[in-house]
Amino acid sequence: MKAEGVTELLRNQRRPLVEVGVALALSAAMLTLAFPKAAWWPLAFVALAPVVYVLLDKRMGWNWRRAWMLGYVSGCGWFLATLWWIGYVTVVGMLVLVQVLALFMGASVALGWWLTRRGIWACVAFTMAWLVYEAIQTYFLTGFPWLLLGYALRPALPLIQVADIVGVYGISALVVVVNVAVAEGARAYVGKLGWRGCRGSVLVAMSMLAMFLAYGLWRMKTLEESPQRSIRVALIQANIPSLVKHDTTRDYDILQQHVELSRATMGENPDVVIWPETAVPGYFFERRLSYHVVTRFVKEVERPLITGLSRYVIGEDGELEYYNSAVIIEPSGFVSSMYDKRHLVMFGEYVPFERYLPFLKLVTPIEGSFTPGRDARGLVYSGPEGKRVAFKVLICFEDVMADLARVTAEAPADILLNLTNDGWFRSSPGPYQHAALSAFRAIEQRRPLVRATNTGVTMIVDRLGRTRAVLVVDGRKTEIAGTLVADVPLHNGRRTLYAESGNMLLWLACGGTLLAVVVLGVQGQLRGRGRV
Repeated sequence: MKAEGVTELLRNQRRPLVEVGVALALSAAMLTLAFPKAAWWPLAFVALAPVVYVLLDKRMGWNWRRAWMLGYVSGCGWFLATLWWIGYVTVVGMLVLVQVLALFMGASVALGWWLTRRGIWACVAFTMAWLVYEAIQTYFLTGFPWLLLGYALRPALPLIQVADIVGVYGISALVVVVNVAVAEGARAYVGKLGWRGCRGSVLVAMSMLAMFLAYGLWRMKTLEESPQRSIRVALIQANIPSLVKHDTTRDYDILQQHVELSRATMGENPDVVIWPETAVPGYFFERRLSYHVVTRFVKEVERPLITGLSRYVIGEDGELEYYNSAVIIEPSGFVSSMYDKRHLVMFGEYVPFERYLPFLKLVTPIEGSFTPGRDARGLVYSGPEGKRVAFKVLICFEDVMADLARVTAEAPADILLNLTNDGWFRSSPGPYQHAALSAFRAIEQRRPLVRATNTGVTMIVDRLGRTRAVLVVDGRKTEIAGTLVADVPLHNGRRTLYAESGNMLLWLACGGTLLAVVVLGVQGQLRGRGRV
């Protein structure tokens, strides 16, 4: 073989590897930039397109292992670049989480490729496969639905109003469909696919975009009305460093900082004062210092206080049960309502399999596990002149669990209230991602969202997902101390279709995918035996 021929052969073999490498880098980079802090949301519509583009190229000689590896490597880059801040709490836990998410993302990409190769339309195949991945991410080992694709569109308010019907998962479906259309359009542009071959995906993507946008604009117009009533809240962000919160010698200082900040808001006449998650040091009902300082404060200002705190009780088996709770403490000092956190943070509030794998405690900052709450009912504020406001409480990252925020007949709500502490994560992308994800709950339930953070993004979001007020000090939203006093508009709205039906779209996608895999698998077996 001539030297020129060898050179050309090596060049032809190297070209696919270069294309795959570029696709991996582009997808990981654009997925990262689509989410906060950068929040360049239009990138979400093209971020997966490079991976889909190379997967649709039959000359690459793809099989399911290579397709899985493509998704896995791209996922590793994306999750590591977006979730690195979890390493502030546990580096080992962060690396394990990145691997688990990347493994499932690789399986989703491979599944989409497999369905496409067996005749399923690409925009349908990849969308169904991706929704299966998001279902696993939501529910596997209690779930971590953090970087669902739909969340990237948080700034695009008209496009995400349809979340009150299909939830954030419907928004994710739109993003995947557009990505597939972009990939097929790019293949048609470079001559690897005829324009007729991409016409269907492009038409579907454009139709979905038009319908989502039209519905969003109509919904925003119809819901733009004056509130029937309101409640004035004072949100307290004390910015207590995480290490200080766990120093019992600083308990009095922590309490006084919350009290002084709260006193400063009295001139703005709030109806209720709200402190963040575990703002009260120690176990409130047993810790005499915390109990007396807090009850003395509410009696002084004659305002009820909603606060996060820790408590314990003796369980039915005689063992102590610890709870991460939220309560309303009335001006009389009486606790009138209580909510216990139901969805605990893995490695943050409980250690999975700790009875069988006790060494896992060594890689976490906690000493023992909390007990999940059992009651979905939240807190009820009863004010003067018969004013009554029901709060649906979401503690810590419960606000990213769409199921937990659903307003039901058994647990009605006027306001979604998130008490959290993102102090572990400083000014990293974590608190900003958390705030963006949280805002979707307001749209899904058509209830305003109030967030009180120890440090993080303290804000008020209306039922359209618009940020009505946010705490900013010297241009900063995190690692600051301050107060936010504002009126929260209340509407006597009905429950949304999403509140009624939940993640029906997600389960339909999972069921449809399972059925397709079974049918196509059986057909493949029959073909292999010469019966089809």
